[in-house]
Amino acid sequence: GDLYTGDEIKFKQIIYNILGNAVKFSHKNSKVIIKSIKKEKKLIIKIKDFGIGIEKKNHKKIFEKFIQLDNIYTKTVSSTGLGLTITLELTKMLKGEIKLKSEPNKGSEFILSFPLE
Repeated sequence: GDLYTGDEIKFKQIIYNILGNAVKFSHKNSKVIIKSIKKEKKLIIKIKDFGIGIEKKNHKKIFEKFIQLDNIYTKTVSSTGLGLTITLELTKMLKGEIKLKSEPNKGSEFILSFPLE
């Protein structure tokens, strides 16, 4: 079959969570780019922002419960610290994967990959 008829709510939540973070941690008047491609029986979605970015040592940490990276932006942003933990769990439920490319002050790109069968 094609895409997630039964899992549409989970799928939307994943996209909303990552988009929400992309907007939250971007500078004013910045942009967020979303691309989707179908490749080898997979749906790949890339969400890229040009915001504060994340140090390599913290790439795995941001998916853990209640982790908020300490920087100037988290002081003004309120959050439970569960957004990406939930996003990762939902992605796994859909047999998908999340990859992150990010550097401080160079933004972040989340690459989501879901099987299409």
